[in-house]
Amino acid sequence: MKTINKISEIIELAQNQIVFVRWSRGYEMDKKQGRSLDQVTHRYHNGLSAQNIHGDDPKLLAQTLPEYRFLRRKDSKIYCWLLTGTRNGTDSDGCPTIDSETITPLGRVSESLINKCSAFGQAQHKINTQYCYNAWKPEHHEINTILTAELEKTWNAIA
Repeated sequence: MKTINKISEIIELAQNQIVFVRWSRGYEMDKKQGRSLDQVTHRYHNGLSAQNIHGDDPKLLAQTLPEYRFLRRKDSKIYCWLLTGTRNGTDSDGCPTIDSETITPLGRVSESLINKCSAFGQAQHKINTQYCYNAWKPEHHEINTILTAELEKTWNAIA
């Protein structure tokens, strides 16, 4: 399976097709299992839970990729991968479910890209909570400049 190292690679994949992100042990296991288990209710969904790729908003995409990384705490063999397939419903989080018989793997997102996306998300959060709140104060100009540079640096690492 192809390894994805840049956000631009994902955007390119999503130009002519609907692409989903999924955190699991991979497509072979998902095809066998056929559906996802809701971690709260312990009920099965109609298909595999996934998230839509937003290729028109690269920064939203960067924040979306590491969102379900916590699943790795339960199973170290879980990773982030991209797929196409037929949507057959919605899971309890409001995300699409994909018919396991129709999935086609497109690539595995590298751990390096996930780490960089996490760093970008943290920088984005920091600037949203500090810059926006204090932007009008002249004494905060220096910190705002630093935060903006940090955000730009983390973005350039994944773009």
